Amino acid sequence: MILRKSFLSMNLSIQPMNNKKIIFFVNSSWAAYKFRLNLANELTKNGFNVKFVIPSEDEYFIKISRNYQCIHLPMSQTGMNLYSEMLVLFRLIFIVRKERPDFLLSFSIKPNIYSNIVSSLFDIKTVNNISGLGSTHLSNGFKYSFINYMYRFSFKYAHKVFFQNKSDKNYFIKSFNLNSKKVRLIPGSGVDLSIFKPHKARQKLQNQGVFSFLYIGRVLIDKGLREFYQAAQLVKNHYDKEIQFIIVGDRCSDHISTIPFEEFNAWVESKTIKYLDYVENIKPLIINSDCVVLPSYREGLPRSLLESFALMKPIIASKVPGCEDVVDHEMNGFLCKPKSSTSLANSMIKMIEIGESKRNEFGLNGRKKVEKFFSEELVFKEYLKALR
Repeated sequence: MILRKSFLSMNLSIQPMNNKKIIFFVNSSWAAYKFRLNLANELTKNGFNVKFVIPSEDEYFIKISRNYQCIHLPMSQTGMNLYSEMLVLFRLIFIVRKERPDFLLSFSIKPNIYSNIVSSLFDIKTVNNISGLGSTHLSNGFKYSFINYMYRFSFKYAHKVFFQNKSDKNYFIKSFNLNSKKVRLIPGSGVDLSIFKPHKARQKLQNQGVFSFLYIGRVLIDKGLREFYQAAQLVKNHYDKEIQFIIVGDRCSDHISTIPFEEFNAWVESKTIKYLDYVENIKPLIINSDCVVLPSYREGLPRSLLESFALMKPIIASKVPGCEDVVDHEMNGFLCKPKSSTSLANSMIKMIEIGESKRNEFGLNGRKKVEKFFSEELVFKEYLKALR
């Protein structure tokens, strides 16, 4: 309480309505550039003064810095060293003290928790975005218990909390006694439908008689990539013709769910899968695939699926929160059992067997759903409501 009073005595000034200051607190420069830049641009158009707080100074930090002031705040995405985390918190406190924002917009676990704690000191409004529960939620250990405790403690200070799927929203309301009046459901980070246009996609090159399954995302165990590899083996044994299984994404070597280097290299060397590393422009790969696959154990609201539907591609995904909010079984794709390579392989075989006409129908249905429910314009409207 003494600490709170001392910070409040610094008396943050209130900005005019047409010049509200906003800080975006994001856990990586790549995520800020990929998922939050369009939102920042929209808020700027509406008269808000936007700055970014980002833990990494890399090429994406530099790209964002061309249009926005970026403040470097070193922070591990997954580390739990008490001294390091307290240092992050105190650095954030002094950034907020200096910048005097009206709102903190935060994304992912640590930024959400820390922004709420800091907001309690300065009486600043926070808008949290729960983009998923993270890998820690899939295990039961000290880390899981500690994060839950911090959620329960910090989220009582939140102004608004945005969720990307109903399951996560209901879990937080029930588990952490979150005030339902603070809660809103938003369509992920949305899709820019002016960029992801299906009629342009249909004019591009198609596969030359090779059926292609595409996974887009981080190379992690809890994304279901072991099941993807095992299912690929089963499907290849089922057919004589060539079928491609492509993985595109960052290896994330420091993540708690990373796939061991030797194990993943063995997959690639067996030629069961083709690995393309991280690709900046994913559109051509989606366009030239026949089906996009996400066998994840749990999601927020996967952007890769929304972009694939926008480009009229059918999808196979696990029947888990996040994925089942996007995929309607046998309407725009197939839902398979999570953590089951057999179920995934059966869905892949079924996707091949239904033929091109049915796959096109699935893709069209997916596009219609994205247009109706997942445009980024809908995300912008929800943020503007919360900030006004």
